[in-house]
Amino acid sequence: MNIQRLPLVASAFLVAFRAIAQEPPVTNYAPRIACAESSWSFGDQVNTQTIEHVFTLKNEGNAVLQIGNVRPTCGCTVAQLSTSALEPGAEATLAVKLDLRGRSGGQLKQIRVESNDPAQPTFTLTMTGAAIAEVQLNPPNLFLGRLRAEGIATATVEIVTAPSTPLRVTGITSDNALIGATAETVEEGHRYRLAVRTQPPLPVGHFLGRITVATDHPGAYSNLVVTVTGVVGGGLTVAPTEIVIGSSDAQPLTRHIVLHSPDNVPFSLLGVEVPAGGITATVFPMGGSGYRVQLDNLSSAPELNGAEIRIRTSAEEMPMATIPIRIVTPSP
Repeated sequence: MNIQRLPLVASAFLVAFRAIAQEPPVTNYAPRIACAESSWSFGDQVNTQTIEHVFTLKNEGNAVLQIGNVRPTCGCTVAQLSTSALEPGAEATLAVKLDLRGRSGGQLKQIRVESNDPAQPTFTLTMTGAAIAEVQLNPPNLFLGRLRAEGIATATVEIVTAPSTPLRVTGITSDNALIGATAETVEEGHRYRLAVRTQPPLPVGHFLGRITVATDHPGAYSNLVVTVTGVVGGGLTVAPTEIVIGSSDAQPLTRHIVLHSPDNVPFSLLGVEVPAGGITATVFPMGGSGYRVQLDNLSSAPELNGAEIRIRTSAEEMPMATIPIRIVTPSP
């Protein structure tokens, strides 16, 4: 045996032992939640449908990821997780359904995923896009403002349809001879421009008309209605111009009608005539040039559809203000 080599071997062993002893122990075991696509844009979607998407969650840590709560921030969103425990490197799917029915315009919906990831205990997934109507009237109600009796007022309404709902304009009618309209095709089947124009002379006071656009759509969009209102100087303003009651509204209802002189000319309210059926009217003065009429015990009874509230005044330009009642049935 070579005695002289023993110190060299012992020295090498001591160096290796010290190197191993100096390496710090691995103590950073932790889960880490991740998603390759944490933000999803669904673009423009018709607001009569429910859209679906699947997010894929992954554990990129080195300990088991435990997912606790999955909390959508809106009741219109439902999320279903495939599994709540993910081994390192494992994946889980989060299936999401977003109900766009009745929604309009830009949408931003979030889903908060809570887990035992120490760095991100709450991980947020985002969905963005826009809910659009199958058929849009922009605007659906036109207020032409304060006009002159001999003047001509013009305004434009855009008719826009979703790609899935093409239609064509087949006719235009007006229930008021003071208001007319013509249609111009911008994009066949999907975009039209409705030009509205008053027909002088206009009577002093408040006027109301409805433009009905007939189309070739076989269903709910066969007739599109645009309400047109305006005030001709010298009379009274009346708001609203009609009382709209939904057939499913809670009963009984209270509504208000305001009469006002834009020129602050004093006038008197001489009486209010209401349809039969228990409707009551209470008058509240608003200074010397206006009144508020409170209507109580209104209902959606069919016999009220087309009935009128008649308000008698001392104003020479508007001795009688007539406000129709319209009962509407919400679209399914």
